[in-house]
Amino acid sequence: MSNRIQRMTIVQRRASPMEAELWIVVEMDYVKAGTELRGRLVGPKCPGVETIQVAYPIRMIPHPPGQPENAVVGRVIIPEPNLWTHETPFVYEGTLELWREELKCDESTLTVSLKTP
Repeated sequence: MSNRIQRMTIVQRRASPMEAELWIVVEMDYVKAGTELRGRLVGPKCPGVETIQVAYPIRMIPHPPGQPENAVVGRVIIPEPNLWTHETPFVYEGTLELWREELKCDESTLTVSLKTP
């Protein structure tokens, strides 16, 4: 039976000029042993601005309390991020893949802008 991504939520845990932490909560049909997330965010990108783009891996974390039972959570740390502003709308883009037993079940693209509260 194939497993599919039902919903993906990006949670900005923190963002400052020093470091940003994102959680990517992926709800799927079901979670079984061997289910994992793979992927990365690449950036920063901004129209009209040249930057060196870096790949930041998405790493799975143990299931946090309060998250749906049919979810897995990935974490991304971005040191010294470029934060989004109206003048410089920096974004990070990437692909998230859902794997189980070395078979890719599904994938989704994501775009994230980091903002200070």
